[in-house]
Order: sequence, then structure tokens, then C-alpha cells
Amino acid sequence: MSLYSLKKGAGGAMQPWSQVLTLAEAGKGCDGLFGLYDSLGDKTLAGAHTIPTLLDGPEKVVRYGALTLGDGVMATSLTASHRCKGLVILCDSLTVKANATLHMTGRGARVLTNDDPFFPFVDFKIPFKISLDSNRMSLAQAMAVIKSLGLAPWDIGTFQHLVAGLYGFNSAVSLAGSVALMLASGGGAGGPGYYLGVGTPIPGGPGGAGANGGMGGGASASGWVDGGYRMSFTAGAGCPYSGGSGSGGQAYTGGGTSMPPMQSKYSGQGGNGGAFAEYQVLLTYDSSPAYMGGGGGAGNPGGKNHSGVRAGDGCGGKLTIICRGAVAVQSGGKIEANGMPGNAGGYSTGGGSGGGHVSIITPSLTNGGTIQCAGGSGGGAGGAGSVVTKNFSDMGW
Repeated sequence: MSLYSLKKGAGGAMQPWSQVLTLAEAGKGCDGLFGLYDSLGDKTLAGAHTIPTLLDGPEKVVRYGALTLGDGVMATSLTASHRCKGLVILCDSLTVKANATLHMTGRGARVLTNDDPFFPFVDFKIPFKISLDSNRMSLAQAMAVIKSLGLAPWDIGTFQHLVAGLYGFNSAVSLAGSVALMLASGGGAGGPGYYLGVGTPIPGGPGGAGANGGMGGGASASGWVDGGYRMSFTAGAGCPYSGGSGSGGQAYTGGGTSMPPMQSKYSGQGGNGGAFAEYQVLLTYDSSPAYMGGGGGAGNPGGKNHSGVRAGDGCGGKLTIICRGAVAVQSGGKIEANGMPGNAGGYSTGGGSGGGHVSIITPSLTNGGTIQCAGGSGGGAGGAGSVVTKNFSDMGW
């Protein structure tokens, strides 16, 4: 029976089927991967553009022909509409002109734990082959779901839970790629926390840089410039879906309101700065929050400083570019997945969030502009993420 058939078996149930699809193979490139999606054709984009994504949702794949960003003059950007597990650009060629940016800055997903089945901590590889199976819908229908939603075949957590539960088919990697673009263990550590008495002020602890394709850790807040206690919690670590969040800071001499601990070990809300309640000056009390509070760390969302103002929303995200032709970043053009900044308090500045991950897979890369995954600024700077460049031979294609 054809795998595309809707033929019913006894009792009216659809006959179960399974199929192995080849995405990439030696000497033949990645035509199978490109064939999963409809092309939007050749595009020249100017101005601000977003690709629709679900908040903290699946990795999104979009395919173009020849893609040109910018006209060399107008400010131009292309990014995901919401933070998510990643953005994948498939194209026949890519040109990023001056004043144009392709980015996932501040678009990393909100990840609270390392045991969430939707966010499994696994190495990032482009599989050579995947397997699909179902007893509820045809292969053609399953392929239509992948195409219409722009699902990434390597997004294991999404396929195992969202797709199988809601859409009626399963997917698994049947032959993994040989090259790991990111190791799950490569996330940078969060900047260290501290609790110190009166003494020399200290900068915030910087986030650790990502290694082996990993994303950067968030930074901890800076300490107070004068006497009194200074404190900051450990910031969030980088993970396969986001740079880490920054922590907030507090400084005080008398009584005060302690800042809450970080919400997660990874990319949850940035740490809030502690609000100083009272400060004794010549037998009177000054409760001016602008004078005594702590700054907030960047994160999802950014933490609040002592005055209730949020730090930068977001952490560095994951951007993958797979191009069958040349990628050219011209002078003044940018491909980025940066972290966001912490904000200032009266006596401390919150930590910046960690940088993300950019993979560029192409036979030809020319870079006269900027390709980076920088950590966000703050009392401590977020750790740098990773830029990974490969050609098709490197990938075994």
C-alpha cells in the first residue's frame, strides 16, 4: 500500500506507516532538507521585518531563494517575532548590506530547568535522516504540518511532545549528523554571586563564555561604591536554547528590603535589584529609592531595579543559516545573536544576559561586516556566545 494512502484497516483505523526521509547525504548536499519547505522566492527586504514565531515555542524554519537584506542605506532588520527555541534561514544566497541586521539578539527562549521535556539538553546536529510514523494521519498530511509550521527536524522536544500530541505523528532522528554545531555541555556558567561587607567595590562577575558552540552565561551585578554590604545572586547559565539571565544587585548600610533570588538557573527572569528602605543621616531617615537601590539583571523578562524599571528583556538566541550559495556580509552589515544589558540602580548595576549561537553553513562566506554573539553590558558583562562556520564538506554533505 502507498504510504500516502488514506486506506482504512479493519475497524476504521488508518493503517500504521513509517518512512525514512533523507535530509542530507555525502556529495549531494542538503536538498532533502530544502525540499521539506516551500520557498518564499527571491526577496529583497528593507525596513524592519519579523518571521512569525510562538513565544518560547518551536524552532522555526523559513526558506528563501536569493535573500538580500537592506539597500545599503535604510536601517533593516530580520528576526523572529517572539523569543523561541531558534530561527533557521534556508536560502540559495544571502547578502547582508550596510545598516542591515539578521539577528536573534534578545530572542533566546525562557528555559527554567534542565529537565523540561520540551527543552531537552542535547547536542545540536543537522541529521542526515529522520523517521516519521503515524496511525492517525497520512505521510502527506504529516509533511504538510512540517511545511506549514516550519518545524525543524532536529527539534526533538517539539516533535516528541507538541507534534505527536496535537497533530498525530511522531518523528525521530534515524541517522544523526556527524558534526555537532553545539554541544549541550558548552553553555557558559553564570557570573558568581557574592555577599561582602564594607570594603573595596567590585565589578559584577562576568558570565562565562560558551564553548564548543555553546551560549554565554549571564553576569552578576556590580557592588556598591561606598561602605556597606553588597550582594548579588549567581546569574543564569547558558543552555542549548538561550544565553543565561543576569542577576540583580543590592547595597545597604542599615535596614533594607532583600532582593529575591534568581527565578531559574538558566534564562528565566533577570534578577531584581534590592530596594533600600531606610538610610540614617543625622538622626533622620532618607528613603529615596533613587539614592540607595540595586540594579536589575537582563533576562526573560528583564529584572526590575529599585525604582521598578526593567532591565533589558531577553537573552541571546539561536540562529542557523544554511545557504546553498554564497553568504556575503558587506561592510556595515551584521549577523548577530547578542545578549541584553542590565540596568543601573543607585549603588549597583545589574548583570547583562549571555550571548547566543550563530551557525552559518555555506560553500562560501565573505564577511566585511560583523558576525557576533556578544554578551549584554551591565555591572558584569554577559558571556560571549558562539559563532560556528562550516562548509558542506565539513558537514559531510
